Amino acid sequence: MNHFGHLPERDESVRIGHYLFKVLNADNRTIRLLEVIPQKHAQLEL
Repeated sequence: MNHFGHLPERDESVRIGHYLFKVLNADNRTIRLLEVIPQKHAQLEL
């Protein structure tokens, strides 16, 4: 959460270390589903 700097919305992503974290489902108070992608695979999707 600190890496986003705010409560992220759906489809927002942040890279931390060797991983990409992408919010798949969230409401205004809770992240409900988070996808974690190893960085070498995440580079192919961006």
